[in-house]
Amino acid sequence: MATTQSDEDEAVGEESAPATAFVALVRLAFPTAALLLALLYVENTYGRIGTENLYYPYFIVALIVVFIGSVYIDEIKYLYNHSADDEFIESIKKSYSEWKRSIGFVIVGAAYISMINVLGFFVSSFLGMVAIMLIGGLRDPKVVVGGTVATLVGVYVLFIAIMGMNPPEGMLI
Repeated sequence: MATTQSDEDEAVGEESAPATAFVALVRLAFPTAALLLALLYVENTYGRIGTENLYYPYFIVALIVVFIGSVYIDEIKYLYNHSADDEFIESIKKSYSEWKRSIGFVIVGAAYISMINVLGFFVSSFLGMVAIMLIGGLRDPKVVVGGTVATLVGVYVLFIAIMGMNPPEGMLI
C-alpha cells in the first residue's frame, strides 16, 4: 500500500497523547475554579447583604453554574473518547516544559500579593518586578534594576507625589 505525502506529514507531526487523568485535570481546572468562586461568592454574601440587592448577582451566579454544567458535560464527553499514550507523570513533565514560564509568572504574582502587607508596596514591587523580568528572560542586571527603579520612581511621582495616594504599607516598611 502506497503512502501519500499527507500520511507522512501526519505521522511526522503526531505527538503522543497525554494521560486522560492529566487531560481531565487541565481541561476541568478553569471551570472548577470558576464554579468554586461563584459558590464562595454566594457563601460570603448570603445573609450579609439584603436579598433585594442580590437578585442580579445571584442570577449571574446561576448562569455561571448552568454554563459550567454544560462545559462539564462537553469535557466529560471529550474525556470519554480520549485515548492516552503517555503516563500521568510524563504528561506533567511535557506540560511543565511548555508552561514553566507561565507557571513562574503565576507563582510570582501570588507571592507579590502575599508580600505587600508584610514588606510594603515598594519593596514587594521591586522584588516582584525583578522576578518577572528574570522569568521573562531578561538577564542584564543594569536593565533589570534600572527598569525596576525607573518604574517605581514613576509610580511614586505620579501616584504619591502628584495624586496624593497612599500605597499599601507593610509591617516592615
